[in-house]
Amino acid sequence: TDGVTYAITITGGLTATTIHDAGSATPGNDNPLTSPPVIKFTVDITNPTVSSVTPANGATGVSISQAITIVFNETCVMDYRKYNNLNIQLTDSAGKIIAANLSPSPKPYRTLTITPAAGLEYDTTYTLTLSNITDAAGNLLGGTGSYTTSFTTKLMSASSYSMVPAFLSAPVTPNVLIVL
Repeated sequence: TDGVTYAITITGGLTATTIHDAGSATPGNDNPLTSPPVIKFTVDITNPTVSSVTPANGATGVSISQAITIVFNETCVMDYRKYNNLNIQLTDSAGKIIAANLSPSPKPYRTLTITPAAGLEYDTTYTLTLSNITDAAGNLLGGTGSYTTSFTTKLMSASSYSMVPAFLSAPVTPNVLIVL
């Protein structure tokens, strides 16, 4: 049953003085087990899921400086040090992989923020794909190990321009033809 903790008691000649915890990282710092030794474990057969994603799937008018934030319902196993290692990819509508940085939340690592290395393009659909994602027990994200979400950035507007070229703001002499 999922979420149930089981305990196995070891009998038959094994004692706490002869068995030590092999999980100690420091030599000579063994931790004796209880007597009689008991092994406890919890069964996990529940698939992890995406609790929320920002921007929302199908969102339009998204800022070109928007980071993508994914919140999982439990800790997922992925290499947060690598991007575009085939399990986390942000692509544009032409399939081009967009360079980005990954920032996991502090433990228990349930939130992942993906920040594009450069601004996104206007009026472009982007797709974030997560593949081969599992929890620590090996349960696949959403039952398949994959998750996909898409959003479209806002249209460029006149207010999107931050600078007016000097030749457009210079005084113009009457009766002079300017060809652009």
